[in-house]
Amino acid sequence: MRFRDSLIVRKYTALLSTQDVAIQRFGHAQVERFYNSGRLPQVNRRGSGATVRQAYSALFNAKLLVEGIGLLNTQSARVREVITVVQAQETARIAQEQARLAAEHAQQLAQEQVRAAQDQARRMAEELARIAAADEIKRVAEEQARLAAQAREQKLAEERAALEAEAEAHRLAEEKRRLEEVEQANRSLEDQRPSLGHGIPLRLQGNVANAQLVFATSRGAVAIADNLMEGLAAAIRSAVGELAGLAAGAAPGLMVGVGAFIYSPTLGNGELPERFLLSHPLSDLLPGPMPDLHRLASERALLDLPVRLSPRPLTGNLAELLVVPVGGKRLPSGVRVIAAGYNPGDNTYDTTLTDLPPTTVVWTPIVAPTDSSTQLPAEESAPPRYFGGNLVPIEGRIDTYPVPGNIHFDDFILVFPPESGLPPQYVMFRDRRNDAGVASGYGEPVVGRWLEAAAQGEGAAIPSQIADQLRGKQFNSFRAFRETFWKAVSADVELAMWFDPNSLSAMSKGRSAFVRAGDRVGKRVKLELHHVSSLSDGGQLYDIDNLRLLTPKQHLEVHKGVE
Repeated sequence: MRFRDSLIVRKYTALLSTQDVAIQRFGHAQVERFYNSGRLPQVNRRGSGATVRQAYSALFNAKLLVEGIGLLNTQSARVREVITVVQAQETARIAQEQARLAAEHAQQLAQEQVRAAQDQARRMAEELARIAAADEIKRVAEEQARLAAQAREQKLAEERAALEAEAEAHRLAEEKRRLEEVEQANRSLEDQRPSLGHGIPLRLQGNVANAQLVFATSRGAVAIADNLMEGLAAAIRSAVGELAGLAAGAAPGLMVGVGAFIYSPTLGNGELPERFLLSHPLSDLLPGPMPDLHRLASERALLDLPVRLSPRPLTGNLAELLVVPVGGKRLPSGVRVIAAGYNPGDNTYDTTLTDLPPTTVVWTPIVAPTDSSTQLPAEESAPPRYFGGNLVPIEGRIDTYPVPGNIHFDDFILVFPPESGLPPQYVMFRDRRNDAGVASGYGEPVVGRWLEAAAQGEGAAIPSQIADQLRGKQFNSFRAFRETFWKAVSADVELAMWFDPNSLSAMSKGRSAFVRAGDRVGKRVKLELHHVSSLSDGGQLYDIDNLRLLTPKQHLEVHKGVE
């Protein structure tokens, strides 16, 4: 009881101290109201002494002390009542026994408490040791794992850097070797020219003021005689004049047929050749001052023309030449400008187009380039002239052609060196590869090392899964077919494994895949599609079973064997 009373005295003393702090800030009334109702007092801003935070802390401590003192007083009163009753009833009778039992019990309790405390202390020590050991083991394991992961990442980074450096060095070496091979191949390109593409360079010769028409046949290039071309040239000039004379806005959708080509059976199989070339003076199509064509050629730029020429196949062995007004997206007016190079060895000018297969156009001037005259007799290197009835000029007929999407242009402007004295020419090609058609054929299943066959024999067949995707589709030109083919191959997981990343990137854009340096020839560095049965022999353009993949080197070997 004395301890409890002492405790009450200490708490009451503490209560007076903390309560004074709260009363100084909040006032006596608000403190009493907080004791009774728990309502927080308002801060007395004018109060002095402790801070608001200290005052609130003192207020809550005071309330706790009040409650604690009340609890202790209640307990003390109860204890006094019990003691009074026990003392009144048992004091005399059990005082001695109670003392003995109390002492014995106290001893036992003390011993038990000591033992329990020791057990609890031991268990707590063991648990703390176990937890500490587990935490340490976990920390060490995590640290070791982190260091191992860091070491692996560093090793991988070093390996990647080494591989990238090795790959870059290999790429640079390959690029250097490729450039050397290209340079070497280009130096020998003139000697190989008869073997490139179809093996038929298209040669032009004569008065550059007139139009020239050259057919590519199995016997070589065959030109149309000048007297037959005069009527065609006049018809072209007349058509250009008629279209220029129409009211503004009336020309779109109109075009003029100016000539029909009839191929002679004495020159081949009686059908119009798959390829022919028409050259016409540019000044007839673009009157007025000429732009700087040499600058346009060096920049690989386009020149806008008011009209362009396009062949249209007719029935049988006929083809019609159309003069087409152009402009806009459907019938673009831009024509590429290409510079011809001079070959002093044989006094010719030539340019090789980057088609597949390439087409070489050779122009033989009538005199050496130091003399600008173009009126001397032709040299022996000119193609043979054909004088049969194979050209029918048509004048005065303007047609409306309702489907401009079927009109294809394959043309360029050829500009000669200034010292040649030769005027620029508009050159138009007709190639069956520009004809529309529907893909057919089934291809062959991929077996073994499929792509390696492209460097052997007739080449690698078209995979059947690609044929299944292309069969039955309509294509406006073979170029469109080729782009769709390469996109389909790049998207096929089984076939894509045969190509490197650079090739796959090009293929996804519709361009051909690169070949190894040893399979390249000059500027021909990519895989090429080859028709087993040539178009000139009746082979089908879009027959997938008539197509093979060949490297440029093997493609030349195949055509050499045919020749």
